[in-house]
Amino acid sequence: MPSPLLFVCTTCPRDGETAGAARGAQLARALQAAIDARGMALEVREVACLSGCLSPCNVALRGARRWTWRFSHCTLQEVDALLNVAGIYWHAADGKLAPSALPAALQEKLSAGTPPPA
Repeated sequence: MPSPLLFVCTTCPRDGETAGAARGAQLARALQAAIDARGMALEVREVACLSGCLSPCNVALRGARRWTWRFSHCTLQEVDALLNVAGIYWHAADGKLAPSALPAALQEKLSAGTPPPA
């Protein structure tokens, strides 16, 4: 089974540069640093698009035969919340997340949920 992944969009044209790097790239680095500090078996993958360009910064959880979830308008302040949700997601057999499982900081940032292919 491949390593659990957390996808972060780093190229949205509306995601202006801040201190030399796009917000998505900054978020990806912060997530990876927090993962490393916690010793989590999770990998951050920077991607060109998560189809949320009108609402950057986007982070997605996706896995084979699992639900896919996208969170929009993510900030550095949500690093811990995103990692907590990633842990819940990867421990759920099908990746399905109950709304009550989401931290308050992410409940209004959930912008897409797609069931696995039948």
